[in-house]
Amino acid sequence: MKKLTWAIAVLPMLITAAAINFLPDKVPAHYGVTGEPDRWGSKYELFIFPVLILVIIGLFGLFAHLAESETRFSQKKNRPAGKENAAVFRKTAPIIAIIMCVVQIIFIIKACAEGNAKVDNLDIDFNRATSLLMGIMLIAVSNYMPKTRRNSTIGFRCSWSMYNDTTWQKCNRFAAVAMSVAGLCAIVSSAFAKGIGAVLLLLGYVTAALVISMVYAKKIYDEEKQKEQ
Repeated sequence: MKKLTWAIAVLPMLITAAAINFLPDKVPAHYGVTGEPDRWGSKYELFIFPVLILVIIGLFGLFAHLAESETRFSQKKNRPAGKENAAVFRKTAPIIAIIMCVVQIIFIIKACAEGNAKVDNLDIDFNRATSLLMGIMLIAVSNYMPKTRRNSTIGFRCSWSMYNDTTWQKCNRFAAVAMSVAGLCAIVSSAFAKGIGAVLLLLGYVTAALVISMVYAKKIYDEEKQKEQ
């Protein structure tokens, strides 16, 4: 899994290095809310995002290592939690790397099209593509939320969900479903919503999922407090 993850993470760097030869010196460096470029820069700025991908994957590997280290030095009854959390980090890392790799490819295609670099202009709605990819990532990553154990790094974390193991498990299962529904809605709406509208809908779905999950977490927390009393 580690080798596969790093292979995917390095791929955007290799693709960018190959594409640089076909790009003009100036390419879109930033896109505004309308999806149109609002700043142009050197084509070598396209390497920034691949470097960011490597940093993020490196952090996921570090978090997995820390979870395993916690497992080795923790009490025996807590060791399964560390192992499961480390496994979640390692399983979600390649998913995130794939999504970010696709984003980088879209960046490059847009740069080619906007710069008229030996290709015809392509009408790619970057905001719509972002909504679609984020929806896919929400569904894929949320699938692992119920598999986490109570920790301070990954999962649906708030004071209510982290109250005890029961609140953690119930809240993360509920939040996983809520986020999956938000991701599905984002995918569906990206089929007809254009430009900034697609992103605003995505943000609306995620916000609604978070609010509903927080309300549910408070309900479960109150139930657990009542049981103790």
